[in-house]
Amino acid sequence: MPKDKYMELIEEKIIKDNNIQSVCHIGAHIGAEAEKYCELGVKKVIWVEANYNVLNRLIQNTSKYNLENIYVPFAISDRDDEMLTLNVTNNEESSSFMKPGFVYKEMYPHIEVVDNINVITKRFDTYVRQQKDFSWDEVDMLVIDS
Repeated sequence: MPKDKYMELIEEKIIKDNNIQSVCHIGAHIGAEAEKYCELGVKKVIWVEANYNVLNRLIQNTSKYNLENIYVPFAISDRDDEMLTLNVTNNEESSSFMKPGFVYKEMYPHIEVVDNINVITKRFDTYVRQQKDFSWDEVDMLVIDS
């Protein structure tokens, strides 16, 4: 079974078995998980995505489901308010702050960096303390999709 499908089944089991109502999803990309979250009974999703170029697609893809969506358009890091360069790849979901190395290029020759964008970082604990959209006590599950 492919790794992604295996992880999907694990997440589905966790959500069902624990009556998960709210998820914080770091690395949201375009919110491909929104339909599954909705089907599984999740009510609220905090979508964290550093690539602001995909934010409109993230909003479009997730707003068609019966979810309370909160969008967080910055990179989670160990430092606040740092400017980092995101290497955007031709398939977007492989974008990274690290440049692709030799091994990565050998394994995935079809993936290449096509753009660089500057993004602002936030420590996750700083964001949680500063925002007013939700209480961290209400978040049942944290998904880090990197």
